[in-house]
Amino acid sequence: MKKDDILIKATRKIKVNRKEFLGHFEEIIEEEPRTLTGEEILKDQIDSIATLGLMAMVDELYNVKLSPNDIASCKTILDLMSLIEKKMEKKD
Repeated sequence: MKKDDILIKATRKIKVNRKEFLGHFEEIIEEEPRTLTGEEILKDQIDSIATLGLMAMVDELYNVKLSPNDIASCKTILDLMSLIEKKMEKKD
């Protein structure tokens, strides 16, 4: 790997598309479309069944494995999105 390749890899930030993620999340929790902002408290939005659906969605869409503990460690939906981004960057 060349020096420039390493620099590009180190500075590239992977982002989860907020609108897309929230849309899929709303489907899982059976919420009306376009009602979530991401600022919501995660534990107030999901139960154990939704947790399983969320884990499957993240695996399918982002090729990232989340555990229930990963999800529980996130305060808001935006925190969860940040965690997914970090896991994606580690894989890159």
